[in-house]
Amino acid sequence: MVRVPQSALPVALAQLAATAAIRAAYGGGGALPTVLGLILSPAAVVLVQLHGTRLGGRRFGVWSGAVAVALPLLGIAYALPSYRSTYTHDSLPSLVGLEHPGWYAIGVGLAAAALVVPRIALAAAGVVAVVVAVVVWGVAPLSDLRSSLHEAGWSIAFVEWLVVAGVAGALRRSVLVATGFAGWLVFFVLRAAHQPFTHGLFWQALAPAAPAAALIAAAIGLLVPRLRPATPASRAEAR
Repeated sequence: MVRVPQSALPVALAQLAATAAIRAAYGGGGALPTVLGLILSPAAVVLVQLHGTRLGGRRFGVWSGAVAVALPLLGIAYALPSYRSTYTHDSLPSLVGLEHPGWYAIGVGLAAAALVVPRIALAAAGVVAVVVAVVVWGVAPLSDLRSSLHEAGWSIAFVEWLVVAGVAGALRRSVLVATGFAGWLVFFVLRAAHQPFTHGLFWQALAPAAPAAALIAAAIGLLVPRLRPATPASRAEAR
């Protein structure tokens, strides 16, 4: 049975407040999607914190939860002024479950399942997800996606290297976890790349990958060398 630490409560409350603020400022779906978003989004960040704790320890777990809270909001700063209204009104509510909560719930369910399955199964699922995504959707749409990001965001290279650095950080602690979460993210990026970017549908389609994106972004912190050598027990846990 997975134990939820007390430190998850402040992170969950922060996400609840952020989701409520997004609903007030930028709208969302009707009453039911709003209720579901207010339930699912705190659950998502708690699950990210639990994964972070398993990957890098208690402090990294708290850091991962905080990144999960901040990441959708940081998208506001990433978007250029000409695209910012599209992101905030058409995409941001979906990224916290206030619109199309069924898609967001898929990500929450995947994050919960990843906590209980063996890590080798998680890694295998990640590899299968990449293969399926490449076969079904291909990689050609990524070229159009880069062009769209160039017009809508202030840096394409920043996003690309953010993913690369995050995956590298996760690999330092667990090859299996990094493979699983990277495959999860790649699957939904390739799927989302087929959605129109101008109306925010690309970001909406990324909602199921929100927990994976948050953990990978947080894992950049794992590139910083430990102040103390890892114990044999922590090395065994990371594998």
